Amino acid sequence: MRKILSFLCFLIPSLGLCATVGLELRNAPLVGPTPRGYTLSEYHRARPPEVRLAPGATLISCRWQGRECGTSPWVLSLAGPVPSEGQQTSFELAYRWEGKAHLFELDVLSDNFPYMTQTGHSVLAVPLIFSVTSPSLENKQNTCHLVILSSEQELVFYRQLPIVCTDFRPHQTKDGLLYSYQEVQEGVADVGLFGTRIILGDDMRVVKRIEEIYDGHEFILFSLDHWIGIEVQLDRLSGGAVYLDKRLRERKNGAVVFDWGVSDFVKQTKSEGVCLATFGKFKNEMVVDLVHINSIQVLGDDEWLVGLGHSGLGVLSKRKHRLEWILGGFADQFSLTAEQASIFVHTPSFNVRESALYLFSNRGAGKLDGTAPARILSYKLDVPQRRVTAFSVLRDRGEVVRQMGSLQVEGDVLSISFGSAEKATLDFVEMRGEAETWTLALRDPRSLVYRFYRRP
Repeated sequence: MRKILSFLCFLIPSLGLCATVGLELRNAPLVGPTPRGYTLSEYHRARPPEVRLAPGATLISCRWQGRECGTSPWVLSLAGPVPSEGQQTSFELAYRWEGKAHLFELDVLSDNFPYMTQTGHSVLAVPLIFSVTSPSLENKQNTCHLVILSSEQELVFYRQLPIVCTDFRPHQTKDGLLYSYQEVQEGVADVGLFGTRIILGDDMRVVKRIEEIYDGHEFILFSLDHWIGIEVQLDRLSGGAVYLDKRLRERKNGAVVFDWGVSDFVKQTKSEGVCLATFGKFKNEMVVDLVHINSIQVLGDDEWLVGLGHSGLGVLSKRKHRLEWILGGFADQFSLTAEQASIFVHTPSFNVRESALYLFSNRGAGKLDGTAPARILSYKLDVPQRRVTAFSVLRDRGEVVRQMGSLQVEGDVLSISFGSAEKATLDFVEMRGEAETWTLALRDPRSLVYRFYRRP
């Protein structure tokens, strides 16, 4: 029987109706046609695509995920862990309409979807939220993928965007659960990714664009009119070199209500000789990333914990407009031993009540050959006396990570990401004690994840 490829269906956005060729397609944002037909650009587990034959059309055959499927309607739901290849998410429908045979082909996940292998299940029962930038197999350009996985490894949400993006994360705000990601407009190797923030509601519709240009290392949303981000301006050292003056700016109702940054750190420490600074071209000018501010944890109304890259970390007093204390780096106040020291700090986490500090030490960043392994470290601190009272290494398994590892801590569970193109075998691992409870590895080593997130 002669089959006519019906790739010219007319899509009515409000209904997803392909009535001209005898079928209806609902809840299905499409891209295409592609060599296989159509590809979904978005998937929601709560409202998966649904295909129906229109009145008068008759079924010839149907296959979904490599198996024969039943009769109309067909709900294209991805049950179970995310498949490891595109053929497992293909839908093929042959039907007769107005005397002619038609073949409709739909890939629920695109060829360049960030396919992954996973082991175990989360012990937290909370989702895993991340964005992936990956090269497209079709046009050789980068593509952004926003992904939410359930703790059971199942795909909850997926959106493909024709841009480079980073830092897809959740925010618990006074306006409810919101999400954000960054559209990357400029990138500087080893320095930062810069662009505007896109805010999504819990239905994943865009609710706000924040046009200030932010460094994608950190963004904390309190409401649609209140947030903290890292903005960038340029300054000069006394010798004339230009450096990135990264600014932690809190904006509320359109006004900057707090502003602190690298130039303030330089004034406080009275030193421009920060070791292991990196270089890059920003706005067509060679610049020094003098202090790699990369994270903020709000500890209270007055205090923020700030990740300072090679310069360790510190607790910033908003009221005093200075760091109250510094651990690690050239200005360390806790007399760290060589074993306790971290080479490059990302996303430290401080439990104020227990005076317990956790951090991802990107040790590989301090070696010219990039071979020193990363470690997950914990400290108990006597802050008034500036002493470490207890220290332990929670993970040291030889993973070589450049500068993008990160960590989230919830109780005795660690969520660790190795988010760089030069990364360990795993991209993400959840640990309880020594046990790896959930691991994830992206299939394409060219794919890039900055951070994985759990709760806001």
